[in-house]
This record gives sequence, structure tokens and C-alpha cells, in this order.
Amino acid sequence: MIRFSSEINNGVNFFGKELAAGDHSFSSANYATKIHGFGVWLENYNAAGLATTPRAYMVPVGNDYLRTSSSQRQTRTWNVVEQRIPTPFTINQSDLHSPDYLPNLNGYDGSFAELRRHGDFRVYHDNGDSAADDSELILDSRLIGRSVWNSEWMLIIPGANLDADPMAGLTTLAETISDIKLHFKTYSHQGQ
Repeated sequence: MIRFSSEINNGVNFFGKELAAGDHSFSSANYATKIHGFGVWLENYNAAGLATTPRAYMVPVGNDYLRTSSSQRQTRTWNVVEQRIPTPFTINQSDLHSPDYLPNLNGYDGSFAELRRHGDFRVYHDNGDSAADDSELILDSRLIGRSVWNSEWMLIIPGANLDADPMAGLTTLAETISDIKLHFKTYSHQGQ
């Protein structure tokens, strides 16, 4: 599990560190930069000892930050909780004529405000091939609409998706990879 924060401010990179050569940053001129898709790429991943299709979870556990669209340039903090909105069942004529049918109790699957689970996604890698590039990366849309700027993210790579022995898989992963690249496809809204 890797915990990190992200930031969108002038003079700092995505991780909130001082901007330097080779770094990436998002524009602070936009009041909202949100995720359309994301992916993770592992550099120097040695598939000889690990599964070819590793999986991971990317979970925003902190606060989302957005700027206001006004000229005041204030920052607002949002504590976003992923909740499930139940899907309504198909209602037929017999339901409508039944004296025991109560739409609030019988009309939908699940309950309101139930927390939604995060699904895993495929992690891509170079398979130990120095000539490989990350163009094969397929972005996941699980975090669509969430702010890129968040006070805390958790990247979880379960060992069970790497090797039959989860601890051995994590040890090999830590000893093998040289970098973890985060790829975001984003959209932004400009201020006034």
C-alpha cells in the first residue's frame, strides 16, 4: 500500500513537491481538474517471476480540492463519500394492485447511503522489455468525476494478484520495479 497526496498549485508538481526538470503538473488556472480515466504503469516489471496481469486499487481516501470559479480564487474542500444509489426494480401491474406493496420498501435493490466498494483494475507494465512503451495502457474510468487534487490517495497492489504466495509476490515486486507511473486523462473547467 502506497499513500500519497496530490496538489494543483503553481510551482509544485503533482505530488506537491517543488517543480523540477522532468516533473508534471496541472494548471492552476482551471478551477476544476477532474479525472476522466486513469491507469498505472510499472517500470522494469519482471514478468518471469510474477503474473502477467497484476491488479491494483486506487482509492481516494482524503479530501477533494477545487477552486471557485470566481475571481477570488478560493479553494474549497470536499469530503466525498462514494455511496450507492439503489437501482429500482421493474414495477408491474400486479405490484401496483397489491395492497402489501410499498414502494419505499419493495421498490429498489439495496439501501440509500450504502457505501460503494472500489473495484480493482489492471496494472500495465513493460514485462522487463526496455523497448516497451506505455501506449498499450488502457485507462480505467472508476474515478470519473473525482478531483485530481486530493489530500490522500491509497494505491494498493495486492500480493495475491502477483504470485500464489502473496508475500513472495510483493517482495519480488519491490525488488524488481524501478518506477510506478500514474497516468490521468483529465478534463478541466476554466474560471471567469
